[in-house]
Amino acid sequence: MAPSNTENLFAVGAGDQVVGRDEFSDFPAEASSIPSVGGGLAITNYEAIVNLQPDLVIAAEINTSDQVKALEDLGITVFYLKNPTSLEDMYANLVTIARHSPGTR
Repeated sequence: MAPSNTENLFAVGAGDQVVGRDEFSDFPAEASSIPSVGGGLAITNYEAIVNLQPDLVIAAEINTSDQVKALEDLGITVFYLKNPTSLEDMYANLVTIARHSPGTR
């Protein structure tokens, strides 16, 4: 649900587990071939998210509490990652994603 999270998933080797992306996730290039579900500043397509049957949706501060609640109300597990404000925070987010993504390096 945020470009930074998409990039982090690919960075830790979990790109093959990404089934949907927000409208602005276009890096790395492979991300552009993954179906967009809107989000960010665009309208979130909740029907598309449900149809993709994700095990988990990773949200960030760019996502509103209404977006997160709507996903949870649909029975989707949402994991919230705070936007990093330092390199240490960024590294911590990478470690968190890596630990929770099966099959990562």
